[in-house]
Amino acid sequence: MASYRVFAFIMTLVMMGTLAGISVGSADAATKAVTAKITTAPMPALSGVGFANDQLGWLVGNQVIMKTTDGGIHFVTQYRPKVNLQNIQVLNPREVIAWGGDSILATTNGGGNWKILSVPGLKTGNSDQILSLHFFNANEGYVLLGGFGTTSFLYLTKDGGAHWTKVWVPGTTMAVGFHNTQDGWLISASTNKVDGGFYRTVDGGKHWTKTQTESANKFWYVTGGTIDPVGIKEAYAQVVGQPGMSQSSYTIFHTKNGVTWQPILGISTAGGGFAPGVGKGKVAVGPGYDAGPMAVIGTKDIKVAGGMNATGIGAVSIASTSNGGAKWTTYPTIPGANGFFTPEAGMSFVNANDGWLLDSGNGSSELYATHNGGATWKSVYPQPANWPVMGVTFVTAKIGYGLGVTGDLNVVLKTTDGGHIWKEYGKLPAKKNLPYVGPFFGESISFLGNKGMAAGGDGKLYQSTNRGKSWALLPTPPAGGRVFSVYMASGTKDVVINMQNGVYVSNNGGDSWSLFQTGNAASGGGAWMQAVNQVSGGVMNSGIEQLGQNAWASFLGSNGSVVWMEGTDGVGFLKSTDRGKHWTAYQFSNNFYLMNANMGFLNSKQGWLWTLDGRLFITDNGGANWQQVS
Repeated sequence: MASYRVFAFIMTLVMMGTLAGISVGSADAATKAVTAKITTAPMPALSGVGFANDQLGWLVGNQVIMKTTDGGIHFVTQYRPKVNLQNIQVLNPREVIAWGGDSILATTNGGGNWKILSVPGLKTGNSDQILSLHFFNANEGYVLLGGFGTTSFLYLTKDGGAHWTKVWVPGTTMAVGFHNTQDGWLISASTNKVDGGFYRTVDGGKHWTKTQTESANKFWYVTGGTIDPVGIKEAYAQVVGQPGMSQSSYTIFHTKNGVTWQPILGISTAGGGFAPGVGKGKVAVGPGYDAGPMAVIGTKDIKVAGGMNATGIGAVSIASTSNGGAKWTTYPTIPGANGFFTPEAGMSFVNANDGWLLDSGNGSSELYATHNGGATWKSVYPQPANWPVMGVTFVTAKIGYGLGVTGDLNVVLKTTDGGHIWKEYGKLPAKKNLPYVGPFFGESISFLGNKGMAAGGDGKLYQSTNRGKSWALLPTPPAGGRVFSVYMASGTKDVVINMQNGVYVSNNGGDSWSLFQTGNAASGGGAWMQAVNQVSGGVMNSGIEQLGQNAWASFLGSNGSVVWMEGTDGVGFLKSTDRGKHWTAYQFSNNFYLMNANMGFLNSKQGWLWTLDGRLFITDNGGANWQQVS
């Protein structure tokens, strides 16, 4: 987890404007300010995934239901309801329930037809929303309505939603789970009148009895949860605690007798406080710093996902157990996954090995599949899914190279159409990968003509002399440690590499290296930027004084007298047409925040911007207009 925390710290600094070329100085040197128009491609807003078997599944989202019959490789739009769907329950290949905050849709013929299920009190604009839903078959099911801090209402139907019976629940119930129409549990928040915790019923909700947890309820601050019964007396539950600083705490509980709940996994966070009902340091540590979805397969196999919304990319990991929580395995973070998902319906497993995870970060949605229980994941939707997750570089307006795909940081990609479609082109011969820390400032892959260099997932530097078809290890100073990024200066043999323990420069194409400036790369961004500026001919030095003494703006590219640097405000970039004497500040419309991992220009007009969430933009007029291509 150490490397993850370093990355989280870096990302926090980036947001605060202290790294990645965001200046803490003045931008008064800019002679004028203009607004650069950036056009973003519409992305499907998806939030729920459910599979019936290893081939048949559904995705749901805002006004859309999509179906796949080949394991998620291809999806077709099956229905476009005029409601926002967030969750899905797949009972079998024919019976499926989909729902959002105030709407429920059901099908009994595999999605050929969908009908709306009306529940008393559930209306658009009403403060009561669907908190929990569970159907046993197409006819029988429960729906829990309510909101945080409000009274909850539970309804039962036995005729497919034609009629509903109101069932009493105590206080502010946040989630329910039933094994059948008679035996079930609920999670209640603490109120002035009701003691929070787990409650059980054996008569369909006519009576509820408070059950026990291992520890006192002084840490019982609950904002949501899910319950997955696996027998009349056995169930697993995820209890989501207090949110804060884009984090949340959570605890996974297990009951074998229906009465006593044992915590088996959890996490306490700085922003979210103690793990609910447990406290700190008293349970196996779960993945991530924010509650993700849980999948229960049978009675012993459980998968739990966790992420961290504050850092997004590089924060998602999976914990797995095959013995009911006695022992957990936490797999490495998933390269390229953003970590924004619906806790209740963001993951679906049909057996202990085959599962899918829906990542809905930063306005986009991507579906990952695993066939080894969550150890490794591969992007399967949308197609083409092999978008670079570590960085890109272009050698012409059409030809570019990218590094890393979801699940494999060492895959080299190539595009021949300006970034619209990427195909696997080669692979770095890395034998063992280090923990993923996400894209670093600078370039993970750099090309000049036939020659290219790339930072592998094992922290080593690799070189290609045949346009990326094959790669070989390029020795670097042992004292430098891990290689994070590389920059090849145009027209020279000068190369800069950003390493764990310093920035190193080569003037002979990597045959030998010299230390540019000591200092850990995680906090020595200024050394990297100075080195890149130096090997690029110092084209921005003349403008530093006007930009402010603390303006460690990152060099982006140059062409003759035209120079580009990352902006001093974090939402744009700077451009000079007289080698740094005067500057124009470009700010993107709609407050589009860069946080760029890679930006470069081929000439005075053509350039690209690759963001940390994997979106690629191009410009053909020097940066005045940008178009998203992938």
